[in-house]
This record gives sequence, structure tokens and C-alpha cells, in this order.
Amino acid sequence: MVGAYAYPLGDSSYKFLTETMAKHVESRVLEQRYGRAKHEQYLAADRQYYYQMRPAAKELPLVKSADQNWVHYQKGALAMDTLVQVMGEEKVNTGMRELIRLHTPPNNKPTGKAL
Repeated sequence: MVGAYAYPLGDSSYKFLTETMAKHVESRVLEQRYGRAKHEQYLAADRQYYYQMRPAAKELPLVKSADQNWVHYQKGALAMDTLVQVMGEEKVNTGMRELIRLHTPPNNKPTGKAL
């Protein structure tokens, strides 16, 4: 969703910004359509894959994870779910809308740090 409106800079954070947001939107739709129990299964699969891949290489921070797919896909999705659980979905959605508003062309392109 973010990538469709606010094209990120081509720095090392671009995949974190686009792919983490895509996984987040995907997981929210899944939960709304099928319920929290199915969503928990989805998160458990992401968590399992993340932990399987993690020892294979030195893990970079989310905003520098361009070449570590398990970080910006799985860890990013888990981090976003945690934000929703702690802050609430409306606050997270408000933040995402603000990110898009601030970085939709012709405004400056976002980086992962903007998130």
C-alpha cells in the first residue's frame, strides 16, 4: 500500500518500508476476514520461519535489511502486529495514513526511518 502511493528511496530501507507494510496489510485483512485464531496461526508460521532463518547470518536492523528477506517480511510483520496489540489498530492506521500523506509525490520520498 505504501509503495503504491509513496515511492520509497532506493536505500537499504526500501524493502522494510514496502514489504513490512504489505505483510501488515495482508495480516490485518486475514484477521478481519477469518478472525484472530487464524491470524495467530499465520503469525506462528512467520515466527517459525523467522527463527529458522535467523541463525544463518548476522541479522541487520529492520531499516537495513534489504538483503535479508526474513527480516523485513517475517520480523516486520511480527513487529507491526505487536504495535497493533500495544497501541491499537486505529493509532497504527493513523500513522500509516500520515506516512502516506507526508511522502506522496511531489513530497520527499520516505525511508524506513520515516516509519
